[in-house]
Amino acid sequence: MVTSGVIAAAACTTIGGSPAAGAPLFLAASTDEASAAGKLTATLPSATGVYVAPVGLCMDPANYVGAKTVKMLIQVMPIVLL
Repeated sequence: MVTSGVIAAAACTTIGGSPAAGAPLFLAASTDEASAAGKLTATLPSATGVYVAPVGLCMDPANYVGAKTVKMLIQVMPIVLL
């Protein structure tokens, strides 16, 4: 099954800062911040021995400053072992 589309308000963590348009987005580690579970980050996880994959691309970060959300294109990539 392939999933693709646009999410108008994808929640992001504050750890990686504001993602730039075109930046890959990853699922945040639950240890990034207290409420990181289920959110996205533009920062590649730094742990070793974990599998990661970009889940999409940031299309528009205009709402990041106020709401910590971005417009995102869902585009799941191959999984890579760090």
